[in-house]
Amino acid sequence: EVASKLKEFMRFYEKQWGERLMCLRSDNGTEFVNKDVTRICTLNGIIHQRTVPYSPQQNGVGERMNRTILEKARSMLHYKSVPTEWWAEAVSTAVYLINRSTNTQHTSVTPYELGFKVKPTLEHLRVFGSHGYAHIDKAQRTKLEPKIFRCMFLGYAENVKGVPRIRLGRFQGQGDTLCKAGRA
Repeated sequence: EVASKLKEFMRFYEKQWGERLMCLRSDNGTEFVNKDVTRICTLNGIIHQRTVPYSPQQNGVGERMNRTILEKARSMLHYKSVPTEWWAEAVSTAVYLINRSTNTQHTSVTPYELGFKVKPTLEHLRVFGSHGYAHIDKAQRTKLEPKIFRCMFLGYAENVKGVPRIRLGRFQGQGDTLCKAGRA
């Protein structure tokens, strides 16, 4: 998955900021050190720097960010008693929120602003794991069936206006979920 995500990130980075990725820094995990990642780096002139084994301090910023992301995800899962099967959604939501929050290095601007040169909108933020209600489209119900269903907010979807949600223990997809009680 790292190889496909690396290609995706390279395209996004180059299109959004008009700059090429010059260096990839990673540990020596097999997800980073393999023929697919090596081929991508070689074909695109990217230097792949690997840290010395068992020396996470050499990649301190990345290691610390991983810890921050996991701590936020764990807190979100615990706060609303969301089952751990939704950990990937919690991690994705943590990253989404970190990119829209100031930090100690940039106290007056968010990472989102640094990248896109505009302030992020925050009105749509909801509390991860909050229960809410989502509309059921006319095409998916009869006249006598309910127009809404109870669901749980599971984060933010890229390139989609709606939000992920679950219904009766299964993933429902995107939609115009209303989580009035779960506003952030």
